[in-house]
Amino acid sequence: MDRSDITQETSLAGDLGLDSLTMMEVVVAAEDRFGLLIDDDDWPRFKTAGDAARYIELAVAGPA
Repeated sequence: MDRSDITQETSLAGDLGLDSLTMMEVVVAAEDRFGLLIDDDDWPRFKTAGDAARYIELAVAGPA
């Protein structure tokens, strides 16, 4: 899939074919890239690209 075809609604498993091991690698890469820690209980809830993006945006922004 071309990067430009990924939207907020793109399914991580269905559209991108991410299995749990690949998803864990993506989470580790995001943690490294954005300097945050994603709780092991949180990342299984990322069903779409938008879910992951919103989580990261809120985590990077920190508490209000």
